[in-house]
Amino acid sequence: GKAMGTGLQHFRLQEVQVVNDPAGKPEIVLHGSAHETFVRMGGTRIHLSLTHELDNAVAMVVIEA
Repeated sequence: GKAMGTGLQHFRLQEVQVVNDPAGKPEIVLHGSAHETFVRMGGTRIHLSLTHELDNAVAMVVIEA
């Protein structure tokens, strides 16, 4: 929601899925209204970076439009 500039008003978190590509790199797959919002805003690509250490995790998402 933050990367798309919409907050969580236009879709549910259940519509955002993190999967691994064949090489093991994490990527985001959007479903339903999350995908519709992405397309409507002119999104073309989503970049995802994940890191973790002990009890802390951080994700960074950049959307190309």
